[in-house]
Amino acid sequence: MEAELQHLGSGERLLLRESWTSGFGWELALQLPGLRRGIYRVAALTVRAGDGFSLLPVTCRRGGAGQLYVLPRPWKLAAEPGAGPSGPRSAARPPGWADVPQVCGTRPYAPGDPLRRIHWRSSARTGELRAVETELPAAGLQLVCLDAAGADVAAEAAAGLAQRALELGLRVRLAVSDGQGSALDAQGRARLPELLQLLAGVPYGGARPEAFAELALREFRQSGAAAAALVTARADAQLPAVLRALPRGAARVVYVHGGAGALPDAVHDWKRQLEAIGCRVTVLAAGSYAAGQGGAGHAATGTE
Repeated sequence: MEAELQHLGSGERLLLRESWTSGFGWELALQLPGLRRGIYRVAALTVRAGDGFSLLPVTCRRGGAGQLYVLPRPWKLAAEPGAGPSGPRSAARPPGWADVPQVCGTRPYAPGDPLRRIHWRSSARTGELRAVETELPAAGLQLVCLDAAGADVAAEAAAGLAQRALELGLRVRLAVSDGQGSALDAQGRARLPELLQLLAGVPYGGARPEAFAELALREFRQSGAAAAALVTARADAQLPAVLRALPRGAARVVYVHGGAGALPDAVHDWKRQLEAIGCRVTVLAAGSYAAGQGGAGHAATGTE
């Protein structure tokens, strides 16, 4: 049996081949090696069979035989990122996941409203004092935003965060800054494979660097999430401005350090800048977690 695969992201082509010796009533299973995360097009599948004397050769070839999704391996994260891979601290919702009021519009200023609630831009435009109107976000919704411009290990970290939130009974919205609008809402452990399949299609780099900050701001405002985890493998200079526009403490940044050795000084400075505006920053070292290529139990097939 031969299978011709093509990675849709990189264009890399693979030829997998395996042979068996058996009697009648064969059931053939092609063993896959460790493959990099992504979506593979099965360009062709060929089966050749014959007797031991090569007198009755038979060849069957099928083109466009479907797709193979090699899923990311979710990191086994604790309830609060940074607690280590050994397990959750508790089954309770992590600190900082509480409901945070969000701006939903403006209304006429009423006597007794604090001055800090005045929306000066709207007041100047309408000629009358306007106050900020707030509402509680959707309870129990955890937003996970993944930076597609970062290293591939960030996809495994995002998968771990989404998995942990589902285990805690939260609704999860996973959004990716890949320029394709990739996003999915899920609740319940049974929905994890759908989230992993979305992450399988995240491109390897190539996304606009500024797209991640834009995505984080847009998703937080539109989803009404109670909390957001922003997963990246680079010190995004656009993030501080975005986090200043969000309710203090409503978002945390999960930085995945994929390199060897200590953090660069530039990353330390960036981390201190985020913490100065009230954002929690968790640094995860890629070498400390079981991540990498897909394998048994981390692949799914689909049809074109």
